[in-house]
Amino acid sequence: MPIRGNKSQPHAGLKLAALLAGLTLTAACTPAEDTAAAPTPDAAPAATQPGLPMLHVTLAPGGIDTASETQAAYIDVTLEMSGLPVEANTPFLTSPAIFAGVEAVAYGEDGVADISVSDASGPVSLVRADDDPDPTNFLYWRHWQAERDLEGLVTVTYRAPIDLVIPQLGAGPPFDLRLNDTIVSGAGNTFLVVPATPRPFMVDLDWDLSAMPDGSIGASSFGEGQVMTPGPASRLVTAYYMAGPMGHYPDDAGDHAYRAYWTDNPPFDPDTVMPWAEEVYQAQLDFFGIENPEPYTFFARANPYPGGGGAGLINSFMLSYPEDTEELDGINITIIHEMSHKWVGGVSGQPGATSWFSEGANVFYRRRVPLAAGLMP
Repeated sequence: MPIRGNKSQPHAGLKLAALLAGLTLTAACTPAEDTAAAPTPDAAPAATQPGLPMLHVTLAPGGIDTASETQAAYIDVTLEMSGLPVEANTPFLTSPAIFAGVEAVAYGEDGVADISVSDASGPVSLVRADDDPDPTNFLYWRHWQAERDLEGLVTVTYRAPIDLVIPQLGAGPPFDLRLNDTIVSGAGNTFLVVPATPRPFMVDLDWDLSAMPDGSIGASSFGEGQVMTPGPASRLVTAYYMAGPMGHYPDDAGDHAYRAYWTDNPPFDPDTVMPWAEEVYQAQLDFFGIENPEPYTFFARANPYPGGGGAGLINSFMLSYPEDTEELDGINITIIHEMSHKWVGGVSGQPGATSWFSEGANVFYRRRVPLAAGLMP
């Protein structure tokens, strides 16, 4: 694929959304909430607006049984778009290159297969044009343009490898696409390539788990299994994904307003921690006066290295912990802190430079709310 160095002019709306998503990102604690612009008072919600273009997204994990350091497991991603004209040599697809200091999959480089695109007229050639690298190594994006106009149903496919080598995360959050035994998990900002437009879609997100072990389920920040959600494609990037024979709370987690999923054998008792976390979540809803909230998801996975942390994402958060930890008090604080990011806002400014405000306010509320509810001594 041809690559045009540093000549991209990404759509201003999407670039703004990306900046908003990264405003309060920090080393071990990374809120990345919904970045869609709020509708004007006269505008109908996206779910009721007629004529939204469709975006079908299928995630198909595979290669789990044969995964090794020389043969990676993977997630095959298929996007099918209709109802959205795409002109040649204009922004078409985008993906983070670096997000909060964490590297994303570089498709077409270092032995990773390239992105394939086709439409009603056949295969489509792409040209890549990247942002200038961020000198702070915090956030910049890759972009792809089609060499001709696209028509009809547009299909995009690519394979995201799951590297078993322990990542060099540095100060970045644990967003990396990872395999814990037979459970796959990671944040969308490390492997998803999405349409480069702020225009809302009706997103149909589904899982193909035919290559996964028996008893596997797929869940995302938007819900369990197949879900329909309106909004810009950038929401997919700021979401979390987990699939496999994972633990879940409650038993009917997919139909519950609060749900939790975790990798096997955590060093804490999930039958105690997950219901307690639901009480914290309910206390936050009561404290901040939130009525009719969207469903909320708690993801937890073990780290293959010392240390832990978390990241607030759209309608969800993820907790990472050392496999041998016994510091349950620290885990409880992290849970409260990351949940609080759902409600505690930030200030405008350069990504990574304004987190002192959101983090400082969150430190206050992570104590204030559970103390008021009697959930902490």
